[in-house]
Amino acid sequence: MIRQSSVSKTKPFDWSILTDLHLWGFTAIYAGSIIAIRIIVPWLPIYATDIYISQGMNTKAAAVAGGVLSTMYLAGRAVGVPIAGFVSDRLVTKGISRKSLAIGFLFFTVVLLRMMPMGIQSTSLLGMTAFLLGVSINMYPLITTAMSETFGPNRTSSAMGVLNMVAQFSGALALTVSGYLGVALSTTGNALDEYRGIWLVGIVGCIGTAAIGLAIAYLLKIRMRSAAAFGRSQV
Repeated sequence: MIRQSSVSKTKPFDWSILTDLHLWGFTAIYAGSIIAIRIIVPWLPIYATDIYISQGMNTKAAAVAGGVLSTMYLAGRAVGVPIAGFVSDRLVTKGISRKSLAIGFLFFTVVLLRMMPMGIQSTSLLGMTAFLLGVSINMYPLITTAMSETFGPNRTSSAMGVLNMVAQFSGALALTVSGYLGVALSTTGNALDEYRGIWLVGIVGCIGTAAIGLAIAYLLKIRMRSAAAFGRSQV
């Protein structure tokens, strides 16, 4: 006789998850990383190529050099993400959440993007900036890990579906706006001017999403304090 499984069935999607502030806090921070990725990955090698051309390099050599610079970004991504995960596991035990660490990296991304409109003339500095951007803008695994820890096995897939949908839409919108704003803010005579609008979109996107994440974290903290105070008053 076959014994029926005693595992309870769960709903594939619970709409109440959309009212959970934790979901939208994670979504905001995750979207910040995706916006930065959508801006940096396609524009960085082109930007580097134009910088090399402005320094007197011929077009073919500059294009190759711009492509090579992308390997610095990839190196930052390859090295930075595992190290950040290792550090995050240690910091969690000290009360520093993965979300806080991810927000910190978003603000670090803003600092790096703020350097880009200055037209970095040093190739070594540009390579280091690309490496650090590879580290800072790829911290979304911290959020996916925190999501799993928060929502558990029964609701993580549903939460990740909402998070990814909003983040990908935000990234696509930012990439579209960056192109239009790059043209709008460009001036004649300087090919690097058009990138001011592009980096501005990344800066605003990262600051905005980090601010939303911080605001939601503050609201959650207030809610927890209120619940704790209410619980004590009932004793």
